[in-house]
Formats: sequence, structure tokens, C-alpha cells
Amino acid sequence: MSELHVDGLKDLRKALKQAGPDSVKALQYGLRAGAEIVAQRAEQLAPVGTRPKPPGVPHLRDTIRAGTAGAYARVYSNAVYANPIHWGWPRRHIKPHPFIEEAIDDKQDEFVAAIDERLGALYRRLGL
Repeated sequence: MSELHVDGLKDLRKALKQAGPDSVKALQYGLRAGAEIVAQRAEQLAPVGTRPKPPGVPHLRDTIRAGTAGAYARVYSNAVYANPIHWGWPRRHIKPHPFIEEAIDDKQDEFVAAIDERLGALYRRLGL
């Protein structure tokens, strides 16, 4: 699993919970916005095979999604072949293409900025 760990995010979420539900929602919107930025980059980096796809099987880039749950954001694909493509499968001679990890590396500053922007807007609105 590819991760971008933000130190203190759980503590921030706990403090925001005490500040009120608008604060928690602002964090979740920020996480979602950041995850969308990473997902868009992952779509650009996802490999596209040269063989034709069977009917009804989408390209990997078309299955990449962003989601949030609590103090977590995730970028994932629901394609059954996503893990072997991303991590590789030596027994099947599939080389790894860690496109989501590369997207995280490329966009981590923008990810954190998206969270900061959403929380900053809330704090300005509340006069904090």
C-alpha cells in the first residue's frame, strides 16, 4: 500500500472535533481535494497496455478513484488487475509500475496545500 503519512493528522482531527463539526468537514474536504490531485496524477502515470481490452474491461487509468474516511485519504483502483500492474508479478513476468506511489511523490506538496487551504478558509470564516 502506498502511503503519505502526515505527522499529527490524528491529533489535528481530534482537536478539530472539539472545535465543532464544521472543522472536521473542512479537514475531510481538504483530504478529498488532496486525494483528487493525487488521483489525477496517477491517471496520467498509469500504464496503458498495447493489447486490445475485452469488451467491458476499462483501462486502468479509467478506474482510479479518490476517497476519504475519517482522517484518511486514499487513492485506489477497483480494477482486478490493478495490484499486479502496480506492484508487479514476477511469476507472470509483469514488471511493477508503481504509478500511485509516483503520483504521491509528485503531488505531496499540493496534497498538504489543499488541506491547509480548506482549514485556512474555515479559520478565516470563524475569525481564528
